[in-house]
Amino acid sequence: MTRFANPQPQFSDKNGVPLAGGKLHFYTVGTNTNKDTYSDDALSTPNANPVILDGDGRPTTDINIDGVYKVVLRDKNNVVIWEKDPVGGVGSTIAFSDWVNNVSYSTGDLVTGSNGRYYRSLTNANLGNDPSTPSVFWEEIYLLPSSAVRTHFYRNR
Repeated sequence: MTRFANPQPQFSDKNGVPLAGGKLHFYTVGTNTNKDTYSDDALSTPNANPVILDGDGRPTTDINIDGVYKVVLRDKNNVVIWEKDPVGGVGSTIAFSDWVNNVSYSTGDLVTGSNGRYYRSLTNANLGNDPSTPSVFWEEIYLLPSSAVRTHFYRNR
């Protein structure tokens, strides 16, 4: 299984403010055709699409995906915050790029640090701040090893 974000994913806007009322849309890869996600491991109880985020910017349900998806995060006014395509599935990635010193990162950008670990930018204009060095600029993301094509998004409990 692969965890999409940190153990208690909190989604933020481009200014780092939690996306209260934000929306996670799930689509078939490369399209805008809705694709079901599920609230249970058995993939028997579909979630609403989009999945609405609570006041802290966290999903209001567990999100289990089966296969590969396009995921779009929007704010409550449907403004796109980010889009990841593909996400999930065997051999796909969550779009982590290698951290580069002279690149300016935005809130929510995902990178692989020089130590091989995964990080999410916590600020806009995040330039020259090595994610491998503890700071207020980056948050480490922990992934579970993938043993199937099913991925879990966990809500805060």
